[in-house]
Amino acid sequence: MKAQLNERLKHAMRSKNMKPVDLAIITGIPKSSISYYMSGKSVPKTDRIYLMAKALDVSEAWLLGYDVDVQREAKQKEMDELVEMISRIKKDPDFRTIALSLHRLDPDQLTAVKNLLLAFP
Repeated sequence: MKAQLNERLKHAMRSKNMKPVDLAIITGIPKSSISYYMSGKSVPKTDRIYLMAKALDVSEAWLLGYDVDVQREAKQKEMDELVEMISRIKKDPDFRTIALSLHRLDPDQLTAVKNLLLAFP
């Protein structure tokens, strides 16, 4: 039998020592909605499941109650970073200019920039 989302959500929040208000701040989901999800009165849509799973560092499938590993896979985390980067490229003109400049570099120039960036902590 599939576990309930509200129980998984409460478990994940406890394990991260997170309160509904903390999750609301991190995800941008209203605290009242999170409370409804935790009580089982409402089920979040896919976009909110993604935001909560990401904030809690758990697998979306696990959060939905499926019998899968609780941990968010490295590939999922990499995809999260790419989504954030695309969002930043859309919103931040300076970041977009830098990303486009990097995209236009030849392989040797890209290696030089990579080595320079690796020198930073």
